[in-house]
Parts: sequence; structure tokens; C-alpha cells
Amino acid sequence: MEENERLDVVQKILDERDRLLLERLKAQERIREAVLEDLRIAQKINDVRAAGRVFGQSLAIVTDSKEFASMEVLQAAMTKARQDKPWVPGESRPISAKQIPHDGAAQAADDEEHVAGEEGEQSSLESEGRVRIRDLVLQFLDSAGPAGTQAATIREWLATQKKIETHSKTVGMTLYRLSQDGLAARKGRTWFLAEPAAAGETKNPGGETPGLIETGN
Repeated sequence: MEENERLDVVQKILDERDRLLLERLKAQERIREAVLEDLRIAQKINDVRAAGRVFGQSLAIVTDSKEFASMEVLQAAMTKARQDKPWVPGESRPISAKQIPHDGAAQAADDEEHVAGEEGEQSSLESEGRVRIRDLVLQFLDSAGPAGTQAATIREWLATQKKIETHSKTVGMTLYRLSQDGLAARKGRTWFLAEPAAAGETKNPGGETPGLIETGN
């Protein structure tokens, strides 16, 4: 092969490399946007569940990302959450107020569904013999390693992996208290497990108050 021909071939290879690198960059940007959108939708789903409770209506909701692999998988997961009652989008109906117990507890869900994991609130979790939100947050910080994580990511993990729904401020307040105890530290909106040497050091010198903590939500 002549040198000029070789150079032409190599030039095409280099151009193709550059094109593919830029193409993958755009693909990764779309993935990051999709992940953020998924987190936003997950938060809205949690808000919808909370809104239902306000009006005495429990909602059967699935949260594990694996349950959204396809429409068939989602329908199967929702059917299971509704105690084997088939789920048809758009056809769910509210229960009558007469069906709600007089003590105000919303035992029945939409279309008389049953909600799995309703015992996941922090108050019950922190009772004797149950794992605490604080311990789970520490566990997640430890697994995140030096890369750290954000409060919203921890809250999503609690909801999807541990089936624990928390108030929008719970994780942020927990992280704040852990930082006050020298067990967690943050840089901007990213939280880390405090280095062993940091334990017992002087608490937040900036006098940051819980009301000002960045929750990332």
C-alpha cells in the first residue's frame, strides 16, 4: 500500500473514532437526563401516595425500578400489589368514605387495594428491634465511598430498595444530625461518610441550622 493510501485509510479511522466518541458523549448525556427524570417522577409518585393518605385513600404503588422493565412487568407488579386484582391504567376508582374505618385509618386502597410496605415510616422503624433511618443512611454513605452521594439519591434508595417512604426533609435532617455527630460530611450538595479522624471533631463551625440544610430534593 502506498503511503498516501495508508494515510487516507488512517484518516478515516481517526475521523470515525472522533465521531463515535462524540456520539457516545451525547448518549451518556441522554442517559443522565433520563436518570434525573426518573428520580423526578419517582418523587412525584411519592407525593401522590402522600396526597392519597391526606384524603383517606391508600394507593397501591410499586417503586422498584425493575418493575418498570415493560408494561407487562408493571401490570404484573401492580396486580400483585393489589392482592391479585388486575390493574388497568385509567380505570382505578376511589373508595367510598363509608368504607373508611371510623378511626380514620385508611385501610382500603383505591379499588380496595392493599399497599405493601406501609409500615415503612420512620416512627415505626425506629421502634425497638427495628432498623433506623439513621443506620440506613450511614450504610448508604459507606457504600457510596469517596464519590459521595446526595440526599435525593439516598431517599430514592430507601423507597426503591428498602420500601421505606420518608418525608421530603427526613434524609436531609438525618444527614445534618450525622454531620453534627462527626459521622458525615458534605461538599456542596454531596455527602460523604466522615473519615475516622473526623469523628469527635468540633461540630459544624458555620452554625448551620437544620432549616437551611440542603436536602437535594
